[in-house]
Amino acid sequence: MLILLRNFAKKIGPVGIIMIDMRGNRIDNEGRQFPENAIVSPAQWRMIEGIFNDPEIKVALVCSEIPFVGDEPEVAKKNSTKPDLEFLKDHWVYSDKELVRLLELAFDWKHLGKSEGKEVVFIGGDIHVGVESIIHDHRHNQTVQHLTATPISNHVCKFFPALAGKVNDRFSYEHKVLAARNYGLIEINLENGVKVNSKLVPDPSPKSHH
Repeated sequence: MLILLRNFAKKIGPVGIIMIDMRGNRIDNEGRQFPENAIVSPAQWRMIEGIFNDPEIKVALVCSEIPFVGDEPEVAKKNSTKPDLEFLKDHWVYSDKELVRLLELAFDWKHLGKSEGKEVVFIGGDIHVGVESIIHDHRHNQTVQHLTATPISNHVCKFFPALAGKVNDRFSYEHKVLAARNYGLIEINLENGVKVNSKLVPDPSPKSHH
């Protein structure tokens, strides 16, 4: 197990789990904020690349507290100038150069491991609504699943971004909204090749929450 800053990468057999703390590079040990810093520090990039460079990894789960895709980058940057939407400056799509670097790393890894069936799943949260997104890589003609789960007990919010868009000319995405409390389920079967089934599961007893 490798721990760097406030993030970690854990290898469980052929599965690599990457947890990215989006605030870890923007705050020091004394609590001082540096909002203009990059989301991902050089140490964090080494952690991420370490998983993708490990020849034993067959499935990579890339996790972050905020979804990797939502609005298009230009839409997010424009909306972030509004006082009630300044929080968008902390989102991945606002820092689109870092997002593209991460997407390129993940999709290129999947493409190079195509004969082995290597797979990536992106996982996010925080926006208080469930969303199953498909990210398309038009260079390699492949897709990955992106799950955004709701809070366990908090209320469910409206989903504001458009249901389709693009990060750049290479990467586009589509969103499917699940406007109910839910949790993410990822099933990995490595017995005969690599099979990954990822989805959001609606709360089986929503009336039990108050």
